[in-house]
Amino acid sequence: MVMAQAGKRVVLIDADLRRPNMHNFFGLSNDVGLTDVLIDDISVEDALIKVGEDDLQILTSGGIPPNPAELVGSPQMETLLHKLEEQNDTIIIDSPPLLAVTDASLLSAKVGGTILVVDVGRTRREACQRSKVIVDRVGGNMMGVVLNKLNPRKARGGYNYYYYNYYYTSSNENGRTRHKKRTKRTTSKKESQVTSAD
Repeated sequence: MVMAQAGKRVVLIDADLRRPNMHNFFGLSNDVGLTDVLIDDISVEDALIKVGEDDLQILTSGGIPPNPAELVGSPQMETLLHKLEEQNDTIIIDSPPLLAVTDASLLSAKVGGTILVVDVGRTRREACQRSKVIVDRVGGNMMGVVLNKLNPRKARGGYNYYYYNYYYTSSNENGRTRHKKRTKRTTSKKESQVTSAD
């Protein structure tokens, strides 16, 4: 949505053909979508849904097929992506979890870059490392990581310093700066490792 508001033509595709949820998030119909386009039941132009007044279009998943991996890994999917790239500035694809099924790795080989979404406090370091290996193995480009569900109060280093100075610094009547008393929180070595890994 931010990209579209900046004037980019953006297409968001729900390629999670196992547990699609994008239509629920945006309050859209999922009667037709990606599945229907890939099996040639409908044109992509008829399946795209424009959202808001900005240049954002959404391609929902459509029906859940019996063979999701075959569909997203098919030549039809590659043809669809090329067509959308010619007409738009940015294509964003939401996929199933990388380690759960092969769909995401198949998509990684077809796109310009992959961004790994990591749930802080749930995703383990080893899972992130294996995800990177899988993307590299299929010739994908791991562009970076998004930390999801990050709690700033539990973050370390720069985050703590920033929030401490932003929220706990105030000026008195004489214009002098004073700091409210802050309780120091100690963290065990084990907890620190888990926090940094996730």
